[in-house]
Amino acid sequence: MVRDVRAGQAAVLLVEGEAGIGKSRLVQSLIGEAHEAGAVVFRGEAHPFERTHPFGVVVDALDLRRRSPDPRRAMIGGLLAGGAERPAAGGAPDLRYQIVEEILDLLEASCVGGPVVLVLEDIHWADDSTLLAFRAIVRRLVHVPLLLVASLRPVPRSAELDQLLGDIRAAGARLIRLGALGPDEVRALADAELSTTPGPELMAVLARPRPP
Repeated sequence: MVRDVRAGQAAVLLVEGEAGIGKSRLVQSLIGEAHEAGAVVFRGEAHPFERTHPFGVVVDALDLRRRSPDPRRAMIGGLLAGGAERPAAGGAPDLRYQIVEEILDLLEASCVGGPVVLVLEDIHWADDSTLLAFRAIVRRLVHVPLLLVASLRPVPRSAELDQLLGDIRAAGARLIRLGALGPDEVRALADAELSTTPGPELMAVLARPRPP
């Protein structure tokens, strides 16, 4: 997928799995591949206490702060703080849509210089505004070299997130579901780490289920 985006194709990747199963490790490996391919990487992480923070993970990834040295980011930060409004015919627009348009413009401009990877981790904690931006990025930035990567858990999931995931998968997004390692995979991992075949006692320990 990194190679495809480097060649100019937009793509979306979803990485799903339980907490601690290796989502972030896989995403970090992808980020390393992206850096080696010359891509610009933006990464943000959603948190449970930010579910009422509009655009929280996108703000984190793109550094959308009023005090940003980049004028475009500072302007978006001002909009997020409610410090700027643009009049429109027929009344004031929903500020969220105005902010989404600015985010799209920022990402599109970032892709002019080469491939971009936008990583949004733990989007199961994302607020509605973030999901609005996510949907807009998937639908409208199909013409730029952008790889959008999102990690998430199977639960908790809002109805809005489930609807979004269904829609973007139908549009061609790729989903990787990470599950627990099977006995053969555990043995192969132990072989690789120890550089020797593990004995029965160690294998019995490794085979124990992880406590909840």
